[in-house]
Amino acid sequence: MAHKSPFDRQSIENKAAHEEGLLDQFHLPAAFVAFLRKYQRRLWIITGCIAAIVIIAVMFESFRTYQHNKAVTALTTALQAKGAKKQELLAKVAKQYGSTPAALWSRVELAHIAARNGHIDKALQGLAAVNREVSAENPIKPLLLANLGALYMKNNNLDSALASYLELSSFKGFDADAYRAMGRIYELRKENAKAVAMYKKYLSLSAANGGLAADPDLTIVRAKIKRLQNE
Repeated sequence: MAHKSPFDRQSIENKAAHEEGLLDQFHLPAAFVAFLRKYQRRLWIITGCIAAIVIIAVMFESFRTYQHNKAVTALTTALQAKGAKKQELLAKVAKQYGSTPAALWSRVELAHIAARNGHIDKALQGLAAVNREVSAENPIKPLLLANLGALYMKNNNLDSALASYLELSSFKGFDADAYRAMGRIYELRKENAKAVAMYKKYLSLSAANGGLAADPDLTIVRAKIKRLQNE
């Protein structure tokens, strides 16, 4: 007996009849069944595309998780190293895993090392670059602003320091220290009225956060306010 091809007319008709029978068994509305039969090919294409997108998304997320874990391990190893080797490994993490939090921390640590070695301009350049890349929602943002403000002051760039601390004052929990730093900047610039205003904001926030009246920092700030008001 000759082998019957699955592509001959009878086979196709039998297959179609079988598929029609399956749809009928679900007791679907006739209009819906007719729609499925009419657009069956398109529906299968759409379903296949959706499945492919889901698979790609899952694979991409798995890859990101894998890269993140590798970056954390590399950062941990770098932080445990010493001297030039530490800087070399940190730079490697920053280069290889540039889109991960570990890479950002590597760049921040490299800037801190530069600052400790007296290379303030290099440190500022590194921190400013990271600061431009992170959003206000990133937990590292206020830490960057605080570090930038301190380095700008150390570099006697009071305008940039003031801008950093002004932005920092918008972050709850960092606002009091930001106002105190701004008071110090205005004091250095001989703008006593503005310095007093910033110091008073610092005192107000410290009191609201449960600061003790006998706190040495608060005592120092009160003394500064009194002195500036009398000058």
